[in-house]
Amino acid sequence: MLEKHGPAELHKAFWQFCMGEDPDALLLRFLRARKWDVDRAFNMLASTLKWRIETNLIQIVAAGEEGLAKEKGVLKNFQLGKCYFRGTDKQGRPLIFARVKHHKAADQTQEEMLKFIVHNMELSRTLFPLGSGIETSSVVFDMTGFGLSNTDWDTATMAINVFQSYYPETLGHAIVWNAPMVFSAVWKIVKPMLDPVVREKIAFCSNAKEISKYIDLKHLERDFGGSSNWSYEYKEALEDENKRLEDIDTRNTRMNQFVDAAEKVEAMTKKWVNGDDSISEDRREIALKELEVRRFDLDPYIRGRNMFDRDGTVVGDGQVVWHYNAGRTEKFGTSADDWAKDLGIEDPPSRPHNESPYDEEDLLALNSAEDTVSSTDPSDEDPLDDPHHHHHSAVTVGFAKFGDKIANTASKVTPGPSLHEKKRQERARKHEEHEKRRQKKIALKKAKLEEERKRAEEREMTEQQEEEAITSSYAAFLGSIGNMTLGATNKVADYVPAMAGGNYLKQWTDTGDTTSVTESEPTKASA
Repeated sequence: MLEKHGPAELHKAFWQFCMGEDPDALLLRFLRARKWDVDRAFNMLASTLKWRIETNLIQIVAAGEEGLAKEKGVLKNFQLGKCYFRGTDKQGRPLIFARVKHHKAADQTQEEMLKFIVHNMELSRTLFPLGSGIETSSVVFDMTGFGLSNTDWDTATMAINVFQSYYPETLGHAIVWNAPMVFSAVWKIVKPMLDPVVREKIAFCSNAKEISKYIDLKHLERDFGGSSNWSYEYKEALEDENKRLEDIDTRNTRMNQFVDAAEKVEAMTKKWVNGDDSISEDRREIALKELEVRRFDLDPYIRGRNMFDRDGTVVGDGQVVWHYNAGRTEKFGTSADDWAKDLGIEDPPSRPHNESPYDEEDLLALNSAEDTVSSTDPSDEDPLDDPHHHHHSAVTVGFAKFGDKIANTASKVTPGPSLHEKKRQERARKHEEHEKRRQKKIALKKAKLEEERKRAEEREMTEQQEEEAITSSYAAFLGSIGNMTLGATNKVADYVPAMAGGNYLKQWTDTGDTTSVTESEPTKASA
Protein backbone atom coordinates (compact mmCIF):
# COMPACT_ATOMS: atom_id res chain seq x y z
CA MET A 1 0.00 0.00 0.00
CA LEU A 2 2.78 2.42 0.90
CA GLU A 3 4.48 1.69 -2.43
CA LYS A 4 1.42 2.94 -4.30
CA HIS A 5 0.27 5.62 -1.83
CA GLY A 6 3.08 7.07 0.25
CA PRO A 7 2.76 8.21 3.86
CA ALA A 8 2.13 11.81 2.80
CA GLU A 9 -0.83 10.86 0.60
CA LEU A 10 -2.37 8.63 3.28
CA HIS A 11 -1.82 11.37 5.88
CA LYS A 12 -3.65 13.85 3.63
CA ALA A 13 -6.46 11.34 3.01
CA PHE A 14 -6.94 10.89 6.77
CA TRP A 15 -7.45 14.61 7.38
CA GLN A 16 -9.76 14.81 4.37
CA PHE A 17 -11.77 12.04 6.04
CA CYS A 18 -11.89 14.22 9.18
CA MET A 19 -13.38 17.12 7.21
CA GLY A 20 -16.73 15.45 7.84
CA GLU A 21 -16.30 14.24 11.41
CA ASP A 22 -14.49 14.67 14.73
CA PRO A 23 -11.18 12.70 14.44
CA ASP A 24 -11.57 11.10 17.88
CA ALA A 25 -15.07 9.86 17.04
CA LEU A 26 -13.77 8.60 13.70
CA LEU A 27 -10.89 6.61 15.17
CA LEU A 28 -13.04 5.18 17.96
CA ARG A 29 -15.41 3.72 15.37
CA PHE A 30 -12.55 1.75 13.80
CA LEU A 31 -11.30 0.60 17.20
CA ARG A 32 -14.77 -0.62 18.21
CA ALA A 33 -15.14 -2.41 14.88
CA ARG A 34 -11.93 -4.34 15.59
CA LYS A 35 -12.72 -5.02 19.27
CA TRP A 36 -9.99 -2.57 20.43
CA ASP A 37 -7.22 -4.45 18.60
CA VAL A 38 -5.02 -1.48 17.60
CA ASP A 39 -3.11 -3.25 14.82
CA ARG A 40 -6.27 -4.58 13.16
CA ALA A 41 -8.01 -1.21 13.56
CA PHE A 42 -5.05 0.56 11.96
CA ASN A 43 -5.04 -1.89 9.05
CA MET A 44 -8.76 -1.33 8.57
CA LEU A 45 -8.32 2.45 8.60
CA ALA A 46 -5.39 2.26 6.15
CA SER A 47 -7.47 0.12 3.78
CA THR A 48 -10.30 2.64 4.05
CA LEU A 49 -7.99 5.54 3.21
CA LYS A 50 -6.64 3.61 0.22
CA TRP A 51 -10.21 2.98 -0.96
CA ARG A 52 -11.17 6.65 -0.54
CA ILE A 53 -8.15 7.73 -2.60
CA GLU A 54 -8.77 5.25 -5.41
CA THR A 55 -12.54 5.90 -5.46
CA ASN A 56 -11.75 9.62 -5.80
CA LEU A 57 -14.21 10.16 -3.01
CA ILE A 58 -13.29 13.80 -2.45
CA GLN A 59 -14.60 14.55 -5.96
CA ILE A 60 -17.88 12.72 -5.32
CA VAL A 61 -18.40 14.87 -2.23
CA ALA A 62 -17.53 18.04 -4.15
CA ALA A 63 -19.98 17.16 -6.94
CA GLY A 64 -22.98 17.12 -4.60
CA GLU A 65 -26.45 16.49 -5.95
CA GLU A 66 -25.99 18.95 -8.80
CA GLY A 67 -22.89 17.22 -10.16
CA LEU A 68 -24.05 13.64 -9.60
CA ALA A 69 -27.42 14.34 -11.26
CA LYS A 70 -25.54 14.75 -14.55
CA GLU A 71 -25.09 10.97 -14.57
CA LYS A 72 -28.19 9.26 -15.91
CA GLY A 73 -28.29 6.37 -13.45
CA VAL A 74 -27.72 8.54 -10.38
CA LEU A 75 -30.35 11.05 -11.53
CA LYS A 76 -32.91 8.27 -11.90
CA ASN A 77 -32.20 7.12 -8.34
CA PHE A 78 -32.75 10.69 -7.11
CA GLN A 79 -35.99 11.00 -9.04
CA LEU A 80 -37.38 7.65 -7.86
CA GLY A 81 -36.48 8.32 -4.25
CA LYS A 82 -34.68 5.00 -4.01
CA CYS A 83 -32.92 6.23 -0.86
CA TYR A 84 -33.69 9.39 1.09
CA PHE A 85 -33.28 10.79 4.60
CA ARG A 86 -36.22 11.98 6.67
CA GLY A 87 -36.33 12.81 10.38
CA THR A 88 -34.84 10.87 13.28
CA ASP A 89 -35.44 7.75 15.34
CA LYS A 90 -36.15 7.86 19.08
CA GLN A 91 -32.44 8.31 19.84
CA GLY A 92 -32.17 11.34 17.55
CA ARG A 93 -30.29 9.43 14.84
CA PRO A 94 -30.94 10.42 11.20
CA LEU A 95 -33.25 8.05 9.34
CA ILE A 96 -32.60 6.84 5.81
CA PHE A 97 -35.35 5.08 3.89
CA ALA A 98 -34.51 2.60 1.14
CA ARG A 99 -37.43 1.79 -1.18
CA VAL A 100 -36.21 -1.55 -2.51
CA LYS A 101 -38.99 -1.90 -5.10
CA HIS A 102 -37.44 1.01 -7.04
CA HIS A 103 -34.16 -0.83 -7.63
CA LYS A 104 -33.53 -2.43 -11.01
CA ALA A 105 -30.03 -3.55 -11.88
CA ALA A 106 -30.32 -2.22 -15.43
CA ASP A 107 -31.20 1.32 -14.32
CA GLN A 108 -27.58 2.25 -13.53
CA THR A 109 -24.03 1.04 -13.96
CA GLN A 110 -22.09 -0.31 -11.00
CA GLU A 111 -19.95 2.84 -11.05
CA GLU A 112 -23.07 5.01 -10.82
CA MET A 113 -24.45 2.83 -8.03
CA LEU A 114 -21.21 3.16 -6.09
CA LYS A 115 -21.37 6.96 -6.39
CA PHE A 116 -25.00 6.92 -5.21
CA ILE A 117 -24.09 4.77 -2.19
CA VAL A 118 -21.09 6.95 -1.32
CA HIS A 119 -23.19 10.11 -1.71
CA ASN A 120 -25.71 8.82 0.84
CA MET A 121 -23.06 7.59 3.28
CA GLU A 122 -21.30 10.96 3.19
CA LEU A 123 -24.63 12.79 3.38
CA SER A 124 -25.43 10.94 6.61
CA ARG A 125 -22.25 12.38 8.16
CA THR A 126 -23.49 15.93 7.53
CA LEU A 127 -26.58 15.05 9.60
CA PHE A 128 -24.55 14.18 12.72
CA PRO A 129 -25.06 17.28 14.90
CA LEU A 130 -21.96 18.94 16.35
CA GLY A 131 -21.25 18.01 19.98
CA SER A 132 -24.34 15.80 20.26
CA GLY A 133 -22.64 12.41 20.48
CA ILE A 134 -24.81 11.21 17.57
CA GLU A 135 -22.57 9.41 15.09
CA THR A 136 -24.83 6.69 13.66
CA SER A 137 -27.85 6.54 11.36
CA SER A 138 -30.78 4.16 11.30
CA VAL A 139 -32.07 2.57 8.10
CA VAL A 140 -35.58 1.50 7.11
CA PHE A 141 -35.59 -0.99 4.24
CA ASP A 142 -39.06 -0.82 2.73
CA MET A 143 -39.64 -4.24 1.20
CA THR A 144 -43.18 -3.45 0.02
CA GLY A 145 -43.54 -4.67 -3.56
CA PHE A 146 -40.19 -6.50 -3.52
CA GLY A 147 -39.86 -9.21 -6.16
CA LEU A 148 -37.34 -11.19 -8.17
CA SER A 149 -36.80 -8.26 -10.57
CA ASN A 150 -35.39 -6.22 -7.65
CA THR A 151 -32.73 -8.81 -6.79
CA ASP A 152 -29.23 -7.59 -7.67
CA TRP A 153 -26.38 -9.57 -6.11
CA ASP A 154 -23.62 -7.35 -7.53
CA THR A 155 -25.08 -4.26 -5.85
CA ALA A 156 -25.96 -6.13 -2.65
CA THR A 157 -22.43 -7.44 -2.12
CA MET A 158 -20.88 -4.09 -3.06
CA ALA A 159 -23.15 -2.18 -0.66
CA ILE A 160 -22.46 -4.61 2.22
CA ASN A 161 -18.71 -4.40 1.62
CA VAL A 162 -18.69 -0.58 1.46
CA PHE A 163 -20.85 -0.28 4.54
CA GLN A 164 -19.02 -2.80 6.71
CA SER A 165 -15.46 -2.20 5.55
CA TYR A 166 -15.30 1.56 5.04
CA TYR A 167 -18.01 3.03 7.30
CA PRO A 168 -17.79 0.82 10.41
CA GLU A 169 -19.95 1.37 13.48
CA THR A 170 -22.28 3.83 11.72
CA LEU A 171 -25.48 1.77 12.04
CA GLY A 172 -28.02 2.47 14.76
CA HIS A 173 -30.89 0.18 13.79
CA ALA A 174 -31.79 -1.50 10.51
CA ILE A 175 -35.53 -2.02 10.20
CA VAL A 176 -36.83 -4.36 7.51
CA TRP A 177 -40.37 -3.19 6.84
CA ASN A 178 -43.17 -5.31 5.39
CA ALA A 179 -40.93 -8.10 4.06
CA PRO A 180 -42.82 -10.54 1.78
CA MET A 181 -42.40 -14.27 2.15
CA VAL A 182 -40.17 -14.43 -0.90
CA PHE A 183 -37.61 -12.25 0.91
CA SER A 184 -36.87 -15.16 3.24
CA ALA A 185 -34.84 -16.77 0.45
CA VAL A 186 -32.77 -13.59 0.03
CA TRP A 187 -32.30 -13.26 3.80
CA LYS A 188 -30.90 -16.79 4.05
CA ILE A 189 -28.14 -15.75 1.64
CA VAL A 190 -27.49 -12.22 2.95
CA LYS A 191 -27.55 -13.03 6.68
CA PRO A 192 -24.23 -14.98 6.73
CA MET A 193 -22.51 -12.03 4.98
CA LEU A 194 -23.24 -9.75 7.92
CA ASP A 195 -21.20 -9.31 11.05
CA PRO A 196 -22.99 -10.70 14.15
CA VAL A 197 -23.01 -7.20 15.66
CA VAL A 198 -24.87 -5.91 12.59
CA ARG A 199 -27.36 -8.79 12.66
CA GLU A 200 -28.28 -7.92 16.25
CA LYS A 201 -29.28 -4.42 15.09
CA ILE A 202 -31.75 -5.69 12.50
CA ALA A 203 -35.46 -5.76 13.31
CA PHE A 204 -38.36 -6.98 11.17
CA CYS A 205 -41.51 -4.84 11.47
CA SER A 206 -44.86 -5.02 9.72
CA ASN A 207 -47.15 -2.70 11.70
CA ALA A 208 -47.21 0.63 13.53
CA LYS A 209 -46.91 -0.93 16.98
CA GLU A 210 -43.70 -2.77 16.09
CA ILE A 211 -41.96 0.10 14.32
CA SER A 212 -43.00 2.62 17.00
CA LYS A 213 -40.53 0.92 19.37
CA TYR A 214 -37.77 2.53 17.31
CA ILE A 215 -39.32 5.60 15.63
CA ASP A 216 -41.92 8.16 16.72
CA LEU A 217 -44.98 7.70 14.46
CA LYS A 218 -45.11 11.47 13.93
CA HIS A 219 -41.81 11.15 12.07
CA LEU A 220 -43.09 8.41 9.75
CA GLU A 221 -45.05 8.53 6.54
CA ARG A 222 -48.41 6.77 6.43
CA ASP A 223 -46.84 4.00 4.33
CA PHE A 224 -44.96 2.98 7.48
CA GLY A 225 -47.89 3.27 9.87
CA GLY A 226 -47.09 6.87 10.78
CA SER A 227 -49.17 10.05 10.80
CA SER A 228 -47.13 12.21 8.40
CA ASN A 229 -48.59 13.11 5.02
CA TRP A 230 -45.11 14.04 3.77
CA SER A 231 -43.79 12.16 0.76
CA TYR A 232 -40.46 12.32 -1.03
CA GLU A 233 -40.19 14.64 -4.00
CA TYR A 234 -36.95 15.25 -5.85
CA LYS A 235 -36.13 18.93 -6.29
CA GLU A 236 -33.37 20.00 -8.60
CA ALA A 237 -30.40 22.01 -7.39
CA LEU A 238 -30.84 25.77 -7.11
CA GLU A 239 -28.98 28.03 -9.50
CA ASP A 240 -25.52 28.99 -8.22
CA GLU A 241 -25.93 26.97 -4.99
CA ASN A 242 -22.40 25.62 -5.49
CA LYS A 243 -20.76 28.87 -6.58
CA ARG A 244 -18.52 28.86 -3.50
CA LEU A 245 -16.72 25.81 -4.90
CA GLU A 246 -15.31 28.13 -7.56
CA ASP A 247 -13.92 30.61 -5.03
CA ILE A 248 -10.38 29.19 -4.99
CA ASP A 249 -8.81 31.99 -2.95
CA THR A 250 -11.26 31.68 -0.06
CA ARG A 251 -11.06 27.90 -0.20
CA ASN A 252 -7.27 27.99 0.06
CA THR A 253 -7.42 30.43 2.99
CA ARG A 254 -9.84 28.26 4.90
CA MET A 255 -7.99 25.10 3.97
CA ASN A 256 -4.80 26.56 5.45
CA GLN A 257 -6.68 27.42 8.64
CA PHE A 258 -7.98 23.86 8.85
CA VAL A 259 -4.49 22.41 8.25
CA ASP A 260 -3.01 24.65 10.96
CA ALA A 261 -5.68 23.45 13.40
CA ALA A 262 -5.02 19.82 12.42
CA GLU A 263 -1.30 20.25 13.08
CA LYS A 264 -2.08 21.59 16.57
CA VAL A 265 -4.25 18.53 17.27
CA GLU A 266 -1.48 16.22 16.04
CA ALA A 267 1.20 17.90 18.18
CA MET A 268 -0.95 17.79 21.33
CA THR A 269 -2.02 14.21 20.63
CA LYS A 270 1.63 13.09 20.44
CA LYS A 271 2.34 14.68 23.82
CA TRP A 272 -0.79 13.12 25.31
CA VAL A 273 0.07 9.65 23.94
CA ASN A 274 3.59 9.98 25.35
CA GLY A 275 2.22 10.38 28.86
CA ASP A 276 1.52 14.11 29.26
CA ASP A 277 -1.96 13.83 30.79
CA SER A 278 -1.97 17.52 31.69
CA ILE A 279 -2.55 18.39 28.05
CA SER A 280 -5.63 16.19 27.70
CA GLU A 281 -8.21 18.87 28.58
CA ASP A 282 -6.65 21.55 26.35
CA ARG A 283 -6.52 19.06 23.51
CA ARG A 284 -10.21 18.28 23.86
CA GLU A 285 -11.57 21.71 24.78
CA ILE A 286 -9.31 23.93 22.68
CA ALA A 287 -7.49 22.16 19.84
CA LEU A 288 -10.28 19.79 18.75
CA LYS A 289 -12.96 22.47 19.07
CA GLU A 290 -10.91 24.85 16.94
CA LEU A 291 -10.56 22.07 14.35
CA GLU A 292 -14.33 21.63 14.29
CA VAL A 293 -14.87 25.37 13.85
CA ARG A 294 -12.44 25.39 10.92
CA ARG A 295 -14.03 22.39 9.20
CA PHE A 296 -17.43 24.09 9.17
CA ASP A 297 -15.77 27.27 7.84
CA LEU A 298 -14.26 25.19 5.02
CA ASP A 299 -17.29 22.99 4.27
CA PRO A 300 -19.15 25.19 1.69
CA TYR A 301 -15.96 25.40 -0.39
CA ILE A 302 -15.29 21.66 -0.69
CA ARG A 303 -18.74 19.97 -0.50
CA GLY A 304 -21.51 20.24 -3.08
CA ARG A 305 -24.88 21.19 -1.63
CA ASN A 306 -27.80 18.80 -1.13
CA MET A 307 -31.51 18.98 -0.35
CA PHE A 308 -30.87 19.53 3.37
CA ASP A 309 -28.67 22.55 2.70
CA ARG A 310 -31.48 23.94 0.53
CA ASP A 311 -34.32 23.50 3.04
CA GLY A 312 -32.33 24.59 6.10
CA THR A 313 -32.21 21.20 7.84
CA VAL A 314 -28.41 21.42 7.81
CA VAL A 315 -27.90 24.91 9.21
CA GLY A 316 -24.24 25.07 8.24
CA ASP A 317 -22.74 25.60 11.69
CA GLY A 318 -23.05 22.08 13.10
CA GLN A 319 -26.73 22.27 14.05
CA VAL A 320 -29.42 20.13 12.43
CA VAL A 321 -33.08 21.20 12.47
CA TRP A 322 -35.83 18.79 11.43
CA HIS A 323 -39.18 20.32 10.45
CA TYR A 324 -42.41 18.52 11.36
CA ASN A 325 -46.09 19.34 11.75
CA ALA A 326 -47.52 22.85 11.97
CA GLY A 327 -44.13 24.50 12.28
CA ARG A 328 -42.89 22.10 15.00
CA THR A 329 -39.13 21.60 14.81
CA GLU A 330 -36.50 19.50 16.57
CA LYS A 331 -33.03 21.00 16.83
CA PHE A 332 -29.90 19.01 17.58
CA GLY A 333 -26.30 20.03 18.15
CA THR A 334 -24.21 23.05 19.08
CA SER A 335 -23.27 25.98 16.87
CA ALA A 336 -19.62 26.18 15.81
CA ASP A 337 -20.07 29.96 16.05
CA ASP A 338 -20.54 29.61 19.82
CA TRP A 339 -17.36 27.55 20.06
CA ALA A 340 -15.51 30.20 18.03
CA LYS A 341 -16.60 32.90 20.48
CA ASP A 342 -15.63 30.76 23.48
CA LEU A 343 -12.19 30.16 21.98
CA GLY A 344 -11.69 33.84 21.21
CA ILE A 345 -11.15 33.25 17.51
CA GLU A 346 -10.79 36.79 16.20
CA ASP A 347 -11.08 36.04 12.50
CA PRO A 348 -14.33 34.07 12.24
CA PRO A 349 -15.37 34.08 8.58
CA SER A 350 -18.86 35.12 7.56
CA ARG A 351 -20.02 31.54 7.32
CA PRO A 352 -23.24 31.44 5.24
CA HIS A 353 -25.96 29.72 7.23
CA ASN A 354 -28.38 27.70 5.17
CA GLU A 355 -31.91 29.00 5.20
CA SER A 356 -35.10 27.63 3.72
CA PRO A 357 -36.02 29.06 0.31
CA TYR A 358 -39.62 29.35 1.60
CA ASP A 359 -40.89 32.32 3.57
CA GLU A 360 -42.49 31.87 6.99
CA GLU A 361 -46.04 31.69 5.60
CA ASP A 362 -45.09 29.05 3.02
CA LEU A 363 -43.30 26.95 5.63
CA LEU A 364 -46.30 27.03 7.96
CA ALA A 365 -48.60 25.92 5.14
CA LEU A 366 -46.24 23.16 4.03
CA ASN A 367 -45.65 21.83 7.53
CA SER A 368 -49.32 22.02 8.46
CA ALA A 369 -50.27 19.95 5.43
CA GLU A 370 -47.37 17.61 6.00
CA ASP A 371 -47.65 16.10 9.43
CA THR A 372 -51.05 16.80 10.93
CA VAL A 373 -52.94 13.70 11.97
CA SER A 374 -56.12 13.84 9.91
CA SER A 375 -58.79 11.55 8.54
CA THR A 376 -59.21 10.90 4.84
CA ASP A 377 -62.73 12.31 5.26
CA PRO A 378 -62.59 15.94 6.45
CA SER A 379 -66.05 15.67 7.98
CA ASP A 380 -64.68 13.12 10.45
CA GLU A 381 -62.93 15.99 12.18
CA ASP A 382 -66.23 17.45 13.47
CA PRO A 383 -65.52 18.21 17.12
CA LEU A 384 -68.96 16.88 18.08
CA ASP A 385 -67.75 13.42 17.05
CA ASP A 386 -64.73 13.75 19.31
CA PRO A 387 -65.38 12.45 22.84
CA HIS A 388 -62.61 14.72 24.16
CA HIS A 389 -64.67 17.70 23.02
CA HIS A 390 -67.08 17.13 25.92
CA HIS A 391 -64.44 17.29 28.67
CA HIS A 392 -65.54 20.62 30.16
CA SER A 393 -65.31 21.88 33.69
CA ALA A 394 -68.37 21.59 35.95
CA VAL A 395 -68.73 25.37 35.97
CA THR A 396 -68.81 25.56 32.15
CA VAL A 397 -71.40 22.78 31.95
CA GLY A 398 -73.53 24.52 34.57
CA PHE A 399 -73.55 27.81 32.64
CA ALA A 400 -74.35 25.96 29.40
CA LYS A 401 -77.39 24.24 30.95
CA PHE A 402 -78.53 27.53 32.47
CA GLY A 403 -78.32 29.21 29.05
CA ASP A 404 -80.27 26.39 27.40
CA LYS A 405 -83.08 26.71 29.98
CA ILE A 406 -83.41 30.45 29.32
CA ALA A 407 -83.39 29.89 25.55
CA ASN A 408 -86.04 27.15 25.77
CA THR A 409 -88.30 29.36 27.88
CA ALA A 410 -87.98 32.17 25.33
CA SER A 411 -88.68 29.85 22.42
CA LYS A 412 -92.05 28.80 23.81
CA VAL A 413 -93.56 32.14 22.82
CA THR A 414 -92.57 31.60 19.19
CA PRO A 415 -94.03 29.03 16.75
CA GLY A 416 -92.07 25.96 15.58
CA PRO A 417 -89.92 23.40 17.41
CA SER A 418 -88.18 24.44 20.59
CA LEU A 419 -84.45 25.03 20.72
CA HIS A 420 -84.09 21.79 22.66
CA GLU A 421 -85.95 19.93 19.88
CA LYS A 422 -83.78 21.54 17.20
CA LYS A 423 -80.63 20.42 18.98
CA ARG A 424 -81.99 16.93 19.38
CA GLN A 425 -82.76 16.78 15.63
CA GLU A 426 -79.29 18.11 14.80
CA ARG A 427 -77.67 15.47 17.01
CA ALA A 428 -79.77 12.77 15.36
CA ARG A 429 -78.75 14.02 11.91
CA LYS A 430 -75.07 14.04 12.82
CA HIS A 431 -75.36 10.57 14.34
CA GLU A 432 -76.94 9.28 11.14
CA GLU A 433 -74.17 10.85 9.00
CA HIS A 434 -71.53 9.46 11.32
CA GLU A 435 -73.05 5.97 11.09
CA LYS A 436 -73.09 6.16 7.28
CA ARG A 437 -69.41 7.10 7.23
CA ARG A 438 -68.62 4.29 9.68
CA GLN A 439 -70.44 1.72 7.55
CA LYS A 440 -68.68 3.01 4.46
CA LYS A 441 -65.29 2.58 6.14
CA ILE A 442 -66.21 -0.93 7.27
CA ALA A 443 -67.20 -1.83 3.72
CA LEU A 444 -63.95 -0.42 2.33
CA LYS A 445 -61.94 -2.29 4.95
CA LYS A 446 -63.71 -5.57 4.11
CA ALA A 447 -63.03 -5.00 0.42
CA LYS A 448 -59.38 -4.29 1.15
CA LEU A 449 -59.04 -7.42 3.28
CA GLU A 450 -60.64 -9.50 0.55
CA GLU A 451 -58.26 -8.02 -2.02
CA GLU A 452 -55.28 -8.75 0.24
CA ARG A 453 -56.51 -12.31 0.74
CA LYS A 454 -56.66 -12.85 -3.03
CA ARG A 455 -53.19 -11.38 -3.47
CA ALA A 456 -51.84 -13.63 -0.72
CA GLU A 457 -53.26 -16.67 -2.50
CA GLU A 458 -51.61 -15.54 -5.73
CA ARG A 459 -48.28 -14.99 -3.94
CA GLU A 460 -48.38 -18.45 -2.38
CA MET A 461 -48.59 -19.96 -5.85
CA THR A 462 -45.39 -18.23 -7.00
CA GLU A 463 -43.27 -17.89 -3.84
CA GLN A 464 -41.66 -21.30 -4.20
CA GLN A 465 -40.79 -20.58 -7.84
CA GLU A 466 -39.33 -17.18 -6.91
CA GLU A 467 -37.30 -18.67 -4.06
CA GLU A 468 -35.85 -21.26 -6.42
CA ALA A 469 -35.05 -18.52 -8.97
CA ILE A 470 -33.32 -16.37 -6.34
CA THR A 471 -31.20 -19.27 -5.11
CA SER A 472 -30.34 -20.14 -8.70
CA SER A 473 -29.33 -16.55 -9.52
CA TYR A 474 -27.02 -16.40 -6.49
CA ALA A 475 -25.42 -19.70 -7.46
CA ALA A 476 -24.80 -18.28 -10.94
CA PHE A 477 -23.30 -15.15 -9.35
CA LEU A 478 -20.87 -17.26 -7.31
CA GLY A 479 -20.03 -19.23 -10.42
CA SER A 480 -19.14 -16.05 -12.29
CA ILE A 481 -16.69 -15.17 -9.50
CA GLY A 482 -15.11 -18.62 -9.80
CA ASN A 483 -14.61 -18.10 -13.54
CA MET A 484 -12.74 -14.81 -13.21
CA THR A 485 -9.23 -14.69 -14.57
CA LEU A 486 -6.24 -14.80 -12.25
CA GLY A 487 -5.40 -11.15 -12.85
CA ALA A 488 -8.98 -10.00 -12.23
CA THR A 489 -9.12 -11.88 -8.95
CA ASN A 490 -5.81 -10.40 -7.81
CA LYS A 491 -7.22 -6.96 -8.58
CA VAL A 492 -10.28 -7.64 -6.44
CA ALA A 493 -8.03 -8.92 -3.64
CA ASP A 494 -6.02 -5.69 -3.84
CA TYR A 495 -9.15 -3.62 -3.22
CA VAL A 496 -10.82 -5.65 -0.52
CA PRO A 497 -9.42 -5.06 2.98
CA ALA A 498 -7.53 -8.04 4.34
CA MET A 499 -10.03 -8.54 7.16
CA ALA A 500 -12.95 -8.43 4.73
CA GLY A 501 -11.66 -11.10 2.41
CA GLY A 502 -8.43 -9.92 0.73
CA ASN A 503 -6.16 -12.65 2.11
CA TYR A 504 -8.87 -15.20 1.47
CA LEU A 505 -9.17 -14.19 -2.19
CA LYS A 506 -5.39 -14.27 -2.69
CA GLN A 507 -5.18 -17.70 -1.12
CA TRP A 508 -8.00 -18.89 -3.36
CA THR A 509 -6.17 -17.52 -6.42
CA ASP A 510 -2.79 -18.92 -5.46
CA THR A 511 -4.13 -22.45 -4.99
CA GLY A 512 -6.36 -22.31 -8.03
CA ASP A 513 -9.08 -23.94 -5.94
CA THR A 514 -12.51 -22.51 -6.77
CA THR A 515 -14.50 -25.27 -5.11
CA SER A 516 -14.17 -23.78 -1.64
CA VAL A 517 -15.59 -20.38 -2.51
CA THR A 518 -18.92 -21.14 -0.84
CA GLU A 519 -17.42 -23.07 2.05
CA SER A 520 -15.07 -20.47 3.54
CA GLU A 521 -16.14 -17.15 4.98
CA PRO A 522 -14.10 -13.94 4.90
CA THR A 523 -13.54 -12.08 8.14
CA LYS A 524 -16.21 -9.40 8.50
CA ALA A 525 -16.16 -5.85 9.79
CA SER A 526 -18.85 -4.58 12.10
CA ALA A 527 -20.93 -1.55 11.32
